[in-house]
Amino acid sequence: MKDRPTRAHEYLFLLSKSEKYFYDYDAILEKSNFNGASRNRRTVWEVNTEPFPEAHFATFPPKLIEPCILAGSQKGDRVLDPFFGTGTVGEVCLKLRRKFTGIEIKEEYARLARKRLGWGGSQ
Repeated sequence: MKDRPTRAHEYLFLLSKSEKYFYDYDAILEKSNFNGASRNRRTVWEVNTEPFPEAHFATFPPKLIEPCILAGSQKGDRVLDPFFGTGTVGEVCLKLRRKFTGIEIKEEYARLARKRLGWGGSQ
């Protein structure tokens, strides 16, 4: 684009099914650039992309998903990803000891997710 700045951020929504919900403030504190003290996480996060060799399209980097799961769930909780794609949320949930339910309409992506999560290609 040459007629305006390039948008360099995307919105990310943390949704809950109830008005009162779990939020682990401490799990996602960040270090201040000035004195190294902890502070509340900012609304803009810098997360580098990471390649996923099986996919020819952009996938969420696990480092983008991890703070969301840490802030919004506890070990053993279930995380819902209604746009599961290649299974990044599932991969992070397994690492952080959460259960997950992934919904994906495209069989190609679901196949990649099953392979990524070690479930084989036929489940």
